[in-house]
Amino acid sequence: MIVENHPRLSGAAVPRFRDAIAGRLEVAMGLETVHPRILPWLGKQMTAADFAAACDRLRGWDIDVRGFVLLGLPGLAEEESIHWCLETVAFAARAGVRHVSIIPARAGNGFFDDLARRGLFAPPSAAALERVVARALSGPGRVASGDMLVTVDLWGFESLAGHCPACRDERRRRLEAINLAQQVPPEAAPGPGDGSHDAPKPAAGHPAAGHPAAGHPAAAPHAPACGCPRGGLHDA
Repeated sequence: MIVENHPRLSGAAVPRFRDAIAGRLEVAMGLETVHPRILPWLGKQMTAADFAAACDRLRGWDIDVRGFVLLGLPGLAEEESIHWCLETVAFAARAGVRHVSIIPARAGNGFFDDLARRGLFAPPSAAALERVVARALSGPGRVASGDMLVTVDLWGFESLAGHCPACRDERRRRLEAINLAQQVPPEAAPGPGDGSHDAPKPAAGHPAAGHPAAGHPAAAPHAPACGCPRGGLHDA
């Protein structure tokens, strides 16, 4: 059974609930990002240390942990957002998370809608989602460790930029296959120079204090209309 919970609410009631159910319990928690400015700004009322402490408690109670990680943080250029997504997946791995689900940030919740209207947020592209899972699972920059699973959330994939009717379904099927197999097909694996998450070049205009997105225009989609079906990473 999978139950969502806030890291700071993962207390003594959780093992009591575990004992009251049949089957194995997994607690899913939103880590979102370990970016030092953006995590507080998201209003999660927690720190990365709170998340790690909750993981320690849950694992001590023999309870599995799933973590949600965002791709497409407001105020960051796309490659910088990929970098911080991978840093967050690596943090989750060190904390003992069993399954990381990478979620493309989406409009539609009011908060991101307001940022989009102000030019401070744009959803990540399909190519960014492909690159982040390829780097997480393969190549010298692999951040998944041990038996940890890394999957990408494909809800709303059709609304992402950077694909077309000719390639959309095939690319979604490829990502579904990666989710299931936990392996990146050779044609989709990172190429030379694309296998690590080295520190990215900063985007123009650093955020003002107290407002991580201030001064950053929303990043343009990495891969605009494509118009052709191609194997492997779409922009490789």
